[in-house]
Amino acid sequence: MIKLFSNVASSLESDYLEKHWVKLILKILGLIIITVCMGLLLGKLAFLILDNIEGIVVTIGAIACFFMILFSFLPQRPIEGEPHIGTIEYDPITLESTYKMIRKNLCSVIGDIADIARLRQPASLSQMDCPNHYDVVANAVLYHFLVLKQSNEIDVFSIIGILQNAIEQRLNNNEVEGITQTAFFYNGQVYPSIMVDNVQDLGTYVQIDVAIASEYYCKYRERRIYNNMNQTSIIKPKDKEF
Repeated sequence: MIKLFSNVASSLESDYLEKHWVKLILKILGLIIITVCMGLLLGKLAFLILDNIEGIVVTIGAIACFFMILFSFLPQRPIEGEPHIGTIEYDPITLESTYKMIRKNLCSVIGDIADIARLRQPASLSQMDCPNHYDVVANAVLYHFLVLKQSNEIDVFSIIGILQNAIEQRLNNNEVEGITQTAFFYNGQVYPSIMVDNVQDLGTYVQIDVAIASEYYCKYRERRIYNNMNQTSIIKPKDKEF
């Protein structure tokens, strides 16, 4: 379009310099006629659109909805370069070996903090065995252990803190058997190599869930904390009954 206007201007300038007045006048008249016709055409088109704007909008909306519904039924192709994280198949022998290693260290730690945490020191390692030794959640392995309580009145959150601090002290002093790495770095944060994931009060026993820090576990832990925060934020306080 710019090139066309440039050519027209050059032609008019050439006729003017060469004093071709008749050609110059005819070209100017032609440009005026073309401009007026284009203006009338565009104006009529604009009035036509304004008069039928409702029908046009409805038609465009219907077409858009049709294609949106159509595309929703089409299979989505995976984005190239985005890795698909599937379920990891862990070696049961390795998991059992890790379970026994954690159990031995945990039994020793509980012996040190039993009175503070109001737990009983296990008489044997097998006494700590949970019917289900471990679960795999979001590719993170959670190991389960059972410990007898000294009292019915316990604070599971306090036990988590006491256990975690005792484990971290042993990790820092290289006193944990089978663990050579004391910490795990993930997303700019430092996690102890052994994490107390949860403590559940089961009546006579408490179930202690422990995990080896890994990328999968740290992702799972972050997501769980984030979900818990969201659930807490949407809970509305109930009116107190007096």
